[in-house]
Amino acid sequence: MSHQRKILVIDNDPVIEDVLGNFYPEHIVLRVPTEEEGFALIEVVQNSLELIFMDHKKLKNKKLLEKIVHKYPHLSFIFMLDVEVPFDTDTSNGDYFLRKPFNHFHKKNIELLVSK
Repeated sequence: MSHQRKILVIDNDPVIEDVLGNFYPEHIVLRVPTEEEGFALIEVVQNSLELIFMDHKKLKNKKLLEKIVHKYPHLSFIFMLDVEVPFDTDTSNGDYFLRKPFNHFHKKNIELLVSK
């Protein structure tokens, strides 16, 4: 795969991929529908991966997530939820929650999360 910086979306909604592609045109946005496919793809592209957006409902294997976070500590996860949360809600491992759907008004919030 290309060494161009990548953003991974683990969600079955192609709109998320489109929105992030518009936010970050200099990145390749990859989307897979399941956590299994997402975690397998992380193993392949982790050196060029900058950010992972994951539908929180897709997270079924927390042990596997912990393994990925431990193995690749440079990766940042943003968990997307369908409920209202503060944009900077911090999780125990330094990742964040973001309400979806989101649009261009949320780009600044996402950038704040990523820059922390």
